[in-house]
Amino acid sequence: MPTIAPRAEAATPICRGEALPWLGASGYRFAMNAEHLRTAAAMDGKIHSIVRRCRGLDPNDIRAELFTGMIDDMPAFKRLMDTLPQAEMDELCLRFPFFYYYAKILEATALGISTGAIEVPPAK
Repeated sequence: MPTIAPRAEAATPICRGEALPWLGASGYRFAMNAEHLRTAAAMDGKIHSIVRRCRGLDPNDIRAELFTGMIDDMPAFKRLMDTLPQAEMDELCLRFPFFYYYAKILEATALGISTGAIEVPPAK
């Protein structure tokens, strides 16, 4: 799959060799460490549990369950994206299939928001 040139207003692909335009708060990314692996593994297990519990539901209902079930994990997911190079996010996606599934859902949601296909209520 070709690399997509990063644009600030566009949704940003998360996995599979596509570009991420942001860097960590310090301005550079870090090599994957045991904490990154533990975080991704824990998320993968939690996502797997949610998906297993939702077996037989409509895919949209499963996505809704994942959003509500994983809300507390969003800062950890963002921390992974902010601190790891693209190749290492790809590696996590290869190692942890449910982590990848969740990343693709987030990616599709971000794309829908950026294109206007998903409406976001105005901030209060």
